[in-house]
Amino acid sequence: MNNKSTKDTLLSCAAELMSEKGYNGVGLKEILDAAGVPKGSFYHYFKSKEEFAIEIIRINFCRKNEYMRMFFENREKGPMERIHAIIDSYKTSDYKNDSLLVKMVAEMAELSEPIKCELQAGMNETKRMLSDCLSAAQKAGEIDKSHNIEELTEFIFTGWEGATIRSKMSGNSVSFDVFCNYLFSRVLV
Repeated sequence: MNNKSTKDTLLSCAAELMSEKGYNGVGLKEILDAAGVPKGSFYHYFKSKEEFAIEIIRINFCRKNEYMRMFFENREKGPMERIHAIIDSYKTSDYKNDSLLVKMVAEMAELSEPIKCELQAGMNETKRMLSDCLSAAQKAGEIDKSHNIEELTEFIFTGWEGATIRSKMSGNSVSFDVFCNYLFSRVLV
C-alpha cells in the first residue's frame, strides 16, 4: 500500500465509523483494524486523533460544499430557482456527510477549539454561498428589498440545519417539509 492510499484508507474508514458512532464512540484501534493499517502508520500521518478528526471534517465539508456549489453557483438558473433546487435536493437525499458533521458539532464543538474552528469554517463557506445567492435574488427583485441579507442568511441556515437534524432524528421529512413550506410561502416572497 502506498502512502497516499494508506492515509486515504484511514480517513475513509474513520469517517464511516464516526458517522455511525461519533467521535468518542470510535477508538483508534477500531479505526486501524477496519482500515487494516498498523498503529505506526497512523502516527506517520497524524499527531493525534483530534488532528485526524479535523482532516475528516475538512474533507467532508469540502465534499458537502462542492455539492452545494453545483446548485448555488449554477448561473443557468435564477437565484430563487437555485435556492429551491438545493433545498429540494436535500429533501430527497440522505446526504451522508451531514451525519458525521452533525455528530461532530454536537459532540466536540464545546470540547475542542480546533475542531470547533474547522466546523465553523465549513459552515461559513456554506453560509457565504447561501448569502451570495440571496443577495442575487434580492437584486433581481425575487425577494423583498427590506430583508437584511446577513440576518436572512443566518435565519435560513439555522432553520435548514435544525430541520435537517429533526428529520434525521424522526426518520421522516415532516420537519424539513414544514421548514420549506414556511420559508417559501411566508419568508421568501
